[in-house]
Amino acid sequence: MLFGKLEIPDAEAEKLTDSAIVARLVEAGHSRLTAERIVAIEREQEQPTRARRHTQSR
Repeated sequence: MLFGKLEIPDAEAEKLTDSAIVARLVEAGHSRLTAERIVAIEREQEQPTRARRHTQSR
């Protein structure tokens, strides 16, 4: 299973908790927020979407 650029064998990924995979992604150089998003998308807990546009305040 591929999490970002981190490849974890399927059997191992199924046994690991989401937080354990997040920790591995952080060790590999991802920010914690990005790592959490990657895991959520790969575990099909969230849909990949673009960031919403923010209105500019003046």
